[in-house]
Amino acid sequence: MRGNYDVVIVGAGTAGRLLATRLAGEPGLRVLLLARSHDAGDTLPFFARGHRTSYSGWPSGWGFFDLLPYFKRSEDAPGRDLVTRGRGGPVSVSPPSESTAGPVPPFAPAHAPPSWPPFAVPFPPAASPSFSSAVPHRSANPNLPPSARPSPASSAPHSSPPSAQPSSENPPSPLSFAPFAPLSIPVFFPRASDLGGGLEEGAGMVDHAVLAGFSDGPEKAAGVVDHAALAGPGGEMAEGGGMAGSVTSVIADVDRLVISGGRVIGVSYRSAEGRLETASAGEVVLAAGAVGSARLLLASGVGPADDLRAYGIDVAVDLPGVGANLQDRPVATMLFESARPLAVSSPFFALLRSRDDLPGPDLRLVWSVTPDGHGWTVEITPAQPWSRGIVRLDAVDPGFYADDRDLDTVVAGLRLARTAFDSLGSESVPGPAIDDETQLRAYALRTVRPAGDAAGTLALGPVVDDDLRPHGVEGLRVADASVMPSLPSADIAATVCAIAERAAELVCGRRHTE
Repeated sequence: MRGNYDVVIVGAGTAGRLLATRLAGEPGLRVLLLARSHDAGDTLPFFARGHRTSYSGWPSGWGFFDLLPYFKRSEDAPGRDLVTRGRGGPVSVSPPSESTAGPVPPFAPAHAPPSWPPFAVPFPPAASPSFSSAVPHRSANPNLPPSARPSPASSAPHSSPPSAQPSSENPPSPLSFAPFAPLSIPVFFPRASDLGGGLEEGAGMVDHAVLAGFSDGPEKAAGVVDHAALAGPGGEMAEGGGMAGSVTSVIADVDRLVISGGRVIGVSYRSAEGRLETASAGEVVLAAGAVGSARLLLASGVGPADDLRAYGIDVAVDLPGVGANLQDRPVATMLFESARPLAVSSPFFALLRSRDDLPGPDLRLVWSVTPDGHGWTVEITPAQPWSRGIVRLDAVDPGFYADDRDLDTVVAGLRLARTAFDSLGSESVPGPAIDDETQLRAYALRTVRPAGDAAGTLALGPVVDDDLRPHGVEGLRVADASVMPSLPSADIAATVCAIAERAAELVCGRRHTE
């Protein structure tokens, strides 16, 4: 064994880095962070929790309001509602930059309304008494097609239209003062004040976030991590333990988990120099993502027994469900051309309902100006896809449009985007000639690409328990997007951070009770 560690974290993406950040503040804890060369850096360009209704299918104790303390703990979001957003966490959340270009002539639709409709507020379930205060939300625009309106049952009147002038107590909102504000939120979409917070529907700007404690990229994190942000207030990093824990990070390709008698006792990996090493561990936490974590379990003999034997792998633990339930969003893209130059800006996104009878938004649109400023793209995806794929040792099948309901949702989104944006410019892709149902479905199928939100392959319930431990395997937890039973309706980064925060609490709680 190359070394003894209390915790070995496999994967140094968002989950692994945040988990290491938290464990570094645990006195005397020795942590090994195995970073893959392709692990993501510290920038999270799309940071949103997804609408609260998108967690309704998660197990008891893992719903949106159960996760809310962990969402808040992970982030530092100044200027947001303290009831719903966090302060002092390792993930710095900020409104996106209003523009990366200089001023350009104003760009407005031909028939812009004189003002936005009044605010409205959705109230959370009565079982959550800490949410007695309302969170601002736009009510439905009277011109909005019924399929895109928020549910009237979840709204109540508020005040302050977005066109109100800012004051020292009410600083300018990036939603109201975006560089191409008339284009930013089409008149057909209700406008949200904090769409990333999880309680609103409608449209808003995309938040950016940065995870503190590590320099960008796994290569720069290799060696002993000694950033002050990891140690916590008053702490310092020490290789042998001490006031704070020590986190050692190395670039490595993990070969397999070392399992003895149904318990994970270490990790076998190949170093950047090509040496095969083994590190022993009191506990191993998988944070390699929906594909990486599932494949590592399969390669270690944990998964469906018949499938493992077919690959010639000795079965350590027969665990059906490993690698199944893979989810990602299929993307269909539209391109619009502008008659005037536009400022290059941060993207906007919307969470909308394609039908009135849905309990929450099922459609996500993301739009942004093209790099040359001569138009904009609109990406349409199902917020929560019905289709499921699978991860195997030698292949990944995302299963896009395996369930026809996803194609129905995307086609509805293409039509809605066309209605919303056509008055602002000319559609060039797919183009107005692609108009009937058959043509739109064929276009979505022909041009499909992944959104990059892979999740669900080690799902809570079928594969892992409420403490993130795979059934029948001791000494192991999973703390990444693979445990999500279903996708939240926005990018997965914020939810991954909440899962990592909860995993850190579970790991530290185990130590304190031993």
